[in-house]
Amino acid sequence: MSVQKSLAEIGQKVFSELHDMGVPPTPECYEVWFKYRQNSTPELTKEIETHIAAGKRVDADFLMRIFYQFCENKDLGPVFQRYFERMLGEVEGLQGVAQGLSESAKEFGSDVAVLSPAPDQTISDAELRSLLAALIETAAQATQRNQELENKLSVAIDNISRLRDSIEAIEQDAYTDYLTKLANRRRFEKFLNDAIEYAERDKEPLSLIICDIDYFKKFNDEYGHQIGDQVLKYVADVLRNNTKGRDLAARYGGEEFAIVLPNTTLKNAQTLAEQIRVRLAKKRLVNKAGNQDLGTITMSFGVAEHVGSTGAESLFERADQALYEAKAEGRNKVVIHERMRLHRA
Repeated sequence: MSVQKSLAEIGQKVFSELHDMGVPPTPECYEVWFKYRQNSTPELTKEIETHIAAGKRVDADFLMRIFYQFCENKDLGPVFQRYFERMLGEVEGLQGVAQGLSESAKEFGSDVAVLSPAPDQTISDAELRSLLAALIETAAQATQRNQELENKLSVAIDNISRLRDSIEAIEQDAYTDYLTKLANRRRFEKFLNDAIEYAERDKEPLSLIICDIDYFKKFNDEYGHQIGDQVLKYVADVLRNNTKGRDLAARYGGEEFAIVLPNTTLKNAQTLAEQIRVRLAKKRLVNKAGNQDLGTITMSFGVAEHVGSTGAESLFERADQALYEAKAEGRNKVVIHERMRLHRA
């Protein structure tokens, strides 16, 4: 079977399965489900299978969240625009319900006015009973109309609430690393650019730490990817617990992490990197399943401070150069890059 034919069969299967799930075959939903059926992105496949195993429904909103989490370089603008349009539709529905309630109240008032006798009018018992029956019927009809409108109002409010939750979830997943729950590369790059803009505007220092787990591939090969994933989560927890306020810890990719430190001097960033390095190096890891001693995890660190108006790329390159020097000198080190000079800690 040719590769083209195999891909075509997967494509046909994807269309069929999306239809069976009630999911519109938009380009985003199609791409996610195609990658899932092709098993071309293990992280994406794992996330979907975990979702399904939990008994949760696969719908368009879930696939959109997966799309913006795992498909790189995608603009969030179009999906937010679609949700905004759906939100507008619900708001228009609310306006219609409000108008309907107002008209129903006016109609009920008119009916009561017609049925009400004049103040000086004398009526018999039979006429009074008839009048009361008419008023009760009119009130019952008005109550029914209002109940129908209130039901529509409740549905519209629920829909808007779900849309809001979906937008928040998509945005959260789009900027969060699936494994460590730190900020992902997309979030890191946006945050770093914004932080540089604020630092230049407010005349504040800004530093960046780039760090990398030493010999992680060897560790992964020896103990397996599941243990490797646990190590990545542990490192992420250490970084998370050592950052606060305006700081941002992110998983840049693989075993490489980054910490953006607004309003932080190079010296203070160096001190933080050294604290993290020492804390990691002192911790012996144990596989609880087999009580296996996994040894220690060490990291190498490169630190740089934003200078002038050089931009995010320059800052990252200088921190990355310092990291390269730390690894070249034996790893488990902190190296700082200050303008054109490298300093070791």
